[in-house]
Amino acid sequence: MAGNDGRVLRYPPWTLLFVVLPMGLPDYRLGNALLTTSSLMFVGLSLSLLLRLFPAPRVALIFALCTMFMAEMLFMGQLDAVTLLGMVTAWWALRHQQPWHLGLAFCLLGMKPVNVIPFGVVVLMELRHWPLKAALQSFILPLGMIVLSTLIIGPSFFTTYLGQTGSAATDLAITIWLAADALGLPTAPFVLAGLTALGAALWLAWREGLTERVGAIVMATTLSFTIYAHADYYVLLIPAYLYVWKRNWGVALLIYSLTFTPLLRAPFGRDISWISVAFPLALLVAVWLLKAHPSEQSAPSHPQQLPAR
Repeated sequence: MAGNDGRVLRYPPWTLLFVVLPMGLPDYRLGNALLTTSSLMFVGLSLSLLLRLFPAPRVALIFALCTMFMAEMLFMGQLDAVTLLGMVTAWWALRHQQPWHLGLAFCLLGMKPVNVIPFGVVVLMELRHWPLKAALQSFILPLGMIVLSTLIIGPSFFTTYLGQTGSAATDLAITIWLAADALGLPTAPFVLAGLTALGAALWLAWREGLTERVGAIVMATTLSFTIYAHADYYVLLIPAYLYVWKRNWGVALLIYSLTFTPLLRAPFGRDISWISVAFPLALLVAVWLLKAHPSEQSAPSHPQQLPAR
């Protein structure tokens, strides 16, 4: 959606519910502070729910949170904390078989959806275990959000948003495609690797369900081969990092060193931002290679008996 002075809202219009109130305050600094505080609250709530599902040591949380990626999200005023909360809420809703909470999760995921589409597909896979009535209930809130936005703003935002997805990529963008270009490597092998990795992740999700390991693989795969990402997106890898820590904290410490790659922009310039893609790639390799816990062979999100509501 185009705004005043050529400004463009590069997210679906329902994000205005979250952005306009704080950023529209007369005092910009107050609005930015409110946005940052809200992001911290959402991260805290996400971790609270996540730890109820998949407990982790406190020291692992410290490392997962104290990264340059988290700092960039807060400094740049991005919405990834909302997306993280949507991911964890979806996990929680599937585990506790709550259609309305899952609908809320879809609404949150829809605020910045590009890099959570594979995760959303896996969530939809899980609905095959639900009664039809309960599954349909989970779509009421997101459909209502889309209809209301269309009535208020008009349908043009669909084509506008899809048409400019990825156009906001800057010299701070982090993708494996920029890495290949910078290193003079052909992209075809990476395309094949990305399609293979995504196919393997979805196959595992279909077979095992949305376990902690599957969620880690899906998100690490997505951010390893995405066409569009910046450092703030890597907040979505917190669950994957915690999983690796619990499987092997030594490996997690080695991977943690990659969270400092944004510092390389100082001596080498912003065009080297792509080097941070090493972080999701390392997580992806680690999750696949580290031995899964026996309890992860069956999905906790599969309902034993979900009553129709």
